[in-house]
Amino acid sequence: MNKLGAIFQTRLPDWIDVDFSRWGSVAENENRLFRLLKQAIFENLEITFDYHNSAGDRGKRNVYPYKLIYKDKAWYLYAFCLLRNENRLFRLSRIKKLIFTKAHFERKTDIYQYHSLFPMPEEIGNLIDLELEFTLDVGYRLFDTLDDTAITQHESGYTVKLTLPENDWLYDFLMSFGNKVTIIQPKSIRQTLKAKHEAAREHHKGE
Repeated sequence: MNKLGAIFQTRLPDWIDVDFSRWGSVAENENRLFRLLKQAIFENLEITFDYHNSAGDRGKRNVYPYKLIYKDKAWYLYAFCLLRNENRLFRLSRIKKLIFTKAHFERKTDIYQYHSLFPMPEEIGNLIDLELEFTLDVGYRLFDTLDDTAITQHESGYTVKLTLPENDWLYDFLMSFGNKVTIIQPKSIRQTLKAKHEAAREHHKGE
């Protein structure tokens, strides 16, 4: 806060608030999780928690917490996972029943060298080159989520060209735009997305 105050040249003590909770959540619970993780990092404490990964699996993890990272509208814990025997990122919203152990760990010198928000290979999916067309009225969502360099605006909308892993996040992202997105390339993504829309329609058929 002192550094931010110096940058913006203000001495007001309450000019900014940081709330780590999500909209609609119990703020105290999420802020408490953040405080506990901060304490574990400062004290080099091994922690254990239940974790729900993006593949839908749930299990207990024991980790050495290294640092907290904020990226793309979400908080992550960067830690050494004793189960996987490697450094991993854990999304805070998926961490449940956090417990301190009595064990301390020795901090490594290379802990800050993380390179991706997708550190678990089994959840990445194959990288694919995408070309997409979006209507003008969803431009704000594109700029909220994607890098500006991937977006080209034209008279009738936006063209997006980028490389992303083919996984559930990609299909959920595209389906959320409904008829506001057109998949130019690759055609395989267009066919899979069409099948997912058909499955959703059939699921609610007759209701």
